[in-house]
Parts: sequence; C-alpha cells; structure tokens
Amino acid sequence: MALHKSLFRRLKNVLPLSITIVLLFYYTFRNEIDILNSFAETNHVPTTVETLQTSAKGTHEELSVDDLLDKNRFYPLLVSNKDIDPFQDPRLLTSKGRMGARIYPVLNKVEVPVHMISSEKVAPIQSDKLVQEGAAHDMLDRVRNLFLKSYSQLKNQKNLYENPLNWPIDLIDTLDTLHIMNLTNEFDDLVDNVIAKINFKNPTISMKEDEITFIDVADISQRVLSSMISAFDLSKNQVLLNKARDLADYLLTIFDTPNGLPLIDYPVNSKLVNRFPYREINPARLTSMTVEFVRLTHLLKEDKYFNAAYHIYKTIAESTDQFAINYLFPNIVDPSGCELLTDDEIKQGKHLKSNILKTIDENYKFAFCKQTNGLARSEVKVVRDVDKVIKTQKRKQVITLDGTTIPLYQNLIKIMPMLKNHDILRLHEITFEEEDGVIGKRDKIVASKEDNSLLQEKNDVRLLSSKGLFFGLMQHVRDLMIYRPITPLKLDNGEAPLFLSSIETYTRYIPTSNELEIEMLRQFDHKSDACSFASMMIYGAKLFEKEKDFDFQLLGKEVNHIAAELAESCYKLSKEFKGYSPSHILFDPCLMKEKEGRCIFDENEKIQKIVGGYYKSDIASSSDEEDVDTDKDHHLAVKVKNDKNSNTKANSKDPQKEYSRRVMLFSKKESPGHLLKDVNKNSIDVGSKKWKNHPDWPLWLNKMDQKHLLASDTILSILHMYRITGDSIWRDRGFDLFEELERSIDLKAAGPKGLWKLTEEGHTQGEYPSTWLSQTLKFYYLLGSKPDDISLDNYVISMGGHLIGIN
Repeated sequence: MALHKSLFRRLKNVLPLSITIVLLFYYTFRNEIDILNSFAETNHVPTTVETLQTSAKGTHEELSVDDLLDKNRFYPLLVSNKDIDPFQDPRLLTSKGRMGARIYPVLNKVEVPVHMISSEKVAPIQSDKLVQEGAAHDMLDRVRNLFLKSYSQLKNQKNLYENPLNWPIDLIDTLDTLHIMNLTNEFDDLVDNVIAKINFKNPTISMKEDEITFIDVADISQRVLSSMISAFDLSKNQVLLNKARDLADYLLTIFDTPNGLPLIDYPVNSKLVNRFPYREINPARLTSMTVEFVRLTHLLKEDKYFNAAYHIYKTIAESTDQFAINYLFPNIVDPSGCELLTDDEIKQGKHLKSNILKTIDENYKFAFCKQTNGLARSEVKVVRDVDKVIKTQKRKQVITLDGTTIPLYQNLIKIMPMLKNHDILRLHEITFEEEDGVIGKRDKIVASKEDNSLLQEKNDVRLLSSKGLFFGLMQHVRDLMIYRPITPLKLDNGEAPLFLSSIETYTRYIPTSNELEIEMLRQFDHKSDACSFASMMIYGAKLFEKEKDFDFQLLGKEVNHIAAELAESCYKLSKEFKGYSPSHILFDPCLMKEKEGRCIFDENEKIQKIVGGYYKSDIASSSDEEDVDTDKDHHLAVKVKNDKNSNTKANSKDPQKEYSRRVMLFSKKESPGHLLKDVNKNSIDVGSKKWKNHPDWPLWLNKMDQKHLLASDTILSILHMYRITGDSIWRDRGFDLFEELERSIDLKAAGPKGLWKLTEEGHTQGEYPSTWLSQTLKFYYLLGSKPDDISLDNYVISMGGHLIGIN
C-alpha cells in the first residue's frame, strides 16, 4: 500500500511536466504543418540554407532542360507571349492533353449564390415604340437565302476541321443563327450528328511531336461555348447545355495560375503546367468568357463559373488607374501580376520578402517578382526575328477603341442585366432571396482581405461601379478621342462624320508639382471594329438613363448623341465603299475648321499639301522611344484637363508614391502626317489627281488597309440604335446597307456556269470568316424581324455575337 502511495506521489509530480512537454511537441508539430500548408497554398518554398544560396544567385542561375520539370513544380514560368515561348524541347512535351491541373487553390473564394439574387426594378432596354413594327418578310427571305448559300459553301470546305481541336468550329459558331432563321433541319443535324459526338470534357487534340500546341481560349469561348449556350437558350435542347457545361469545366483549368487570371493562350501538351499568364495580351481577350460563365451559373446553379468571371473583373477594377489615362486600357496589357525585381533589388535582399515569388523566365533563368493584384503596363515588346533570335524593344502605349478593348467594357455592361441590374463590382450591395422566401442582405460577400478595396467607400464612385467606369470612359471619349475628318461625306444634320482616334501616350513625372503629365498624340485614324462602340454607348446610356445625378444625366444625353453620329458615320462610310468596311484608314482631321462648323474637302488644297511636304514627319514619337524625358524634344501644348480626383499610385518600382493629379495635354507636334513616312510629291499623279500606287483610293484619305465586305460592326450598332431608340430611320439605313452588300456580293461571288463562291479579302483560308454567318447575317435578320420575337430585354448579344439569355 505504501508502495502505491509512493508511485502516486511521484506520478503526481511528473504528470504536469509530461503533459506540458507533449502539448509543446504537438503544437510545434501543428505549427510546422500549418506553415507547410501555407507554403503549398501560396506556392512559396520554405527558406532553407540551400534555397538561400540559390536565391543569392538571382537571375544568373540558368536551368537545364532536365531541371525544369522538377523546378517547375515549385516555380512558375514567366513568358512574354506564346510566339516566343522557349520551352518547346521534345522532352517537355506530352502526348496527353493537360487535364484538370490544380496547382493553386482558390484563395479568393466568392460565395455568391447568383441564382438567388433578388430582382431590381429596371426600365426596359428595348423601346416600346417597336411593338407595332412587323417583320419585313422580303428582307428576311433575302438574308436567309444568302445565309443558305454561304452555309452550303462552309460545309463543303476541306479545311473545316483543321485546327488544334479537330472541331468544326466555324459550323458550331452558326448554331443560334440556324435556330433564329427557323432552319430546323440544319440545326437538328448539327446538334445530333456533330455536337453530340464531340467530347468537350476531354478534347481530342492533334498533338505535334516537336512543338507546343496552343488553344486560343478566347476564340473557343466565343465561337463554341457562347454559341452552345445561346442555342440552348433559344431551343432548350438539353444536349447543348450538357456540352456547354463540359467545355466550361475544361476551360476553368486555364485559371490555375498564381494570380488566378486566365492563361488565354493555353499550351495543352506541355508538361510545364505551372505558369503565369503570358505578359502580353489584348485586354478584351481576358473577359472573353465572362458573360457565358455568368449565364452558366444561372442555368446550372454552380457558382464556380461566376467566381471566375468575378475575379477577372475585380482585377480589372483594381487596375483602372494603373495606366496613362484612367479607365482607358491600352491595347496590350500585362496580366501576369508579376513585377520583376532588378539585380540591385535582389542584392539588397528585397527578394526575401513574403510577397516575392521566385519564378523561371523565358531565358531558363531564375527571377524574382513582386506579386500585384492588377493588370500592369506592358513595357516591352518581345519578338522572334527571321533567324529565330529573340529581340526586345520598348513598347508604345497605344489606346484604341476597337476589338482589342471594346469587349472589356461591353461585357461588363452586359453582365448588369444578367445580374438583375446588380453590379458585379459592388457585390456588397447584393440582396438574396433565401430558401424560405425571406429577402436578406449579406454584410460580407468576399472572404479575402484583398477584396476590401472594392468595399471601401471612396469619393470617386467611378472606382467602384460599372456605372462609374462607363461614364469615366465616356468622358474621355468625348474630351479626348472623337474628331471629324475632312471628307466629302456629310451626315444628315450637315456635319462632317465623327470617328474615334487612337492615341499614343507619353508620360512624364513632374516632381516639383507631384504631377503626372500625360502627352497625347492622336493618330486621326478609323478602325472598322470601332463602329461597334456605338452599340455599347447606346446600350450603357439606356441602362443608366434613370441615374439621378445631374452630371450623369447630362453626360448620358451627350453619349446618345455621339453614339448616333458614330453609327451614322460608319453607315455613310460603308455606303461610300459599296458595302465594304475599310479595316483601317488615316484621315486629315478637321481641327481649325471645326469652329466654323464646316469640314469641306478641297482636292486642289489636298494636292498642294502633298506636293508641299505637309506630310513629312520627323516627330520623335514615330520612333520606338516610349517615355517622355525632360531633355527630349516633346513640347506639350494646350492642357486638356486635370484629373484632380485621381490620387493614383505610380505604376513603377515605387508603388507607395502617389501623384497629386494627372495633367493631360495634346502634343504640339501633333499632325495628320506623323504616321505617314512615304507620302510626298512622288505619291501623287497631279494630272489625274490620284494616288500613284493606289489609284482606287479616294484622295481624301491618306492610307487605307484591307476593305472587308462581310464585317458585322456597323450593322450591330444600327441594330442597337433601332431597338433602343425606336427610330425607324435606323431600320431603313440597315436595309439600305444590305442592298449595297447584296450588289457587291453578286459581283464578287458569281462565277462561271452559275458557280457561287464567296471570299473575303485577307482571310487566311481564302474563304470567309465565320462571323459572316454567326454575326453579320444574323444582325441583318434580327433587324428585319419582329422586335418582340427576340427582345433586348430578354437577351444580350455576346462578344462573339451570340444571344445569351438574361432571365
């Protein structure tokens, strides 16, 4: 008994110490596990003696091909673009497509039950004046007959399946057009005998043994995914929805990147799966699947699609002040979220900070980058020359409103009615219909701290909302981009046509005033796809027309007026070229004469300008130099405006520095000839008053690229102008343009012995683009249809021209 008491006393003294030691070991082990998990989630490798020694080598450590596969598990690749992607060694390729790669967990989950968002009362988009309008049956028959001829030609193309996926993509692109035109047999045949047999969940990819095979995700999203969703919305054929789900699930794998932005050019047969998005991309391509993903969330009640779309636009919203002009994105941006450290910064030890990620660059070397949340300026253009040598040059910052940027804004505006008039950039305001019928508001929608920037109240609403971004864009369009060229063309109101100029921007920091000075050099050009901008303008103005703010109301009226003049100008220009749309034109701007309200073309004055050397240009901006330095010969002219509310952070190595404001100025050396290096007295035949090398060009333009007969941009804007304003003059203009188109096609496509073959200038396959069937003819058909059959209150027109359901 005494022995038991002795053991108990000893155990009583030792037990607390033992428990303490056990708990100490347990929590130490638990902490190590948590740290390793955090490294796994952020893809940071824990710091060890070995990694520190490796880090000290910085960018000077070059990897062999054999090392890449192992190192790429931890360090993502950072490559400028797919055309110079160096990782094409056969040892780095796989015969199996990439399937379901999930290296990065979803760090910014957005738990938004989009299918349960409560409805807001919103005014209709489509005008009620259209209710009495019937269908123009003769017009519909002519459009349908032209479609059937073209569709038959398409089905007989030998290269129909010649693409990396071995899919008849051009055929799939026509699905909703077939249904709209009541071509039931053709629609059912395409669904049953083509769509149903394709495995979209695991695409069959034609692999090449010696090079990477890329999928253009933007193209697949707009011509395949969008078309199938649209066809389902119109037909309710469940096969189409199932196939759309399969393809969307596959496309979600492109978001498996360090910053969660999509890898649009997708190297499907590379073993190197850990990658940043390529550093050079058109911003519109980033948003190519957003409207479709929002719609799939409604149809399938799966929020993973919406989360992907939300993350893209959250990133864009955080990037609106990162470029020369707020809300205007250049035509090339860097979506990698990787700001490379210099050798000096690495020597200073900055690469050891927690927000620095080690990466492998396109030179097979280690590099370090600071991770950022937004898009950045693409500083360098990287190309491979004829000898396959990679070269770099400084990239000009060019802002254009065309196919490279317009869909970014357009998709954002179209998502609003799909979210029952809620704003994707203001998720904290969304209310939900709970399962028991009770409507409630969630205080916190976004789980990540990084999202707080969207939730904080700021003085400038434009930083927070789709409405603000739209009106901020419209202000810059009005103040900086619109101009009238000197041409013989006149609008119905007697004014000269109105177009949107591209702008080169040059930046200079003024330390004495803490200002960012933006010099703008307008190009006085016109791109055919800029004609679609009028459709977005009128749509956005209608969407926000009930805005109570007086300044927004006033700007909205101006936007309507500008949209109408832009659409009419595109119509007049296309009429002048017999239905063709020149892809790119350079004009003489009507600057001084604008004050008189006249922009009259005088051919004798034009000839004198050419002979007299008016277009000779030695302006510095025609070189590859980018930033404006104080010692350069750039003289800044009339100040356009100050952006006092910008208070923007510098897009530089010192992100903490903030500018007090931006000062925007037009260049003094701005002239219509700064892009013309070959226009001189030898360019003109004075006797005939024609251009020597291009006698078919009108004398009132300075340069013209290919003329496209089958472009859809002008008719898209005419369709929106008619449906939203209710003014029948737009329908008449569309019908008039179609007659010009028919006459030109009859001349172009008619062959011997009744042979009919339609081609488009510059098309790589020698045929015509699929947009002719999926967009141009569809828009003409909708213009002639009864408006309430397919109403803009029930559908939005996607980036790829497809009708995506709202309800």
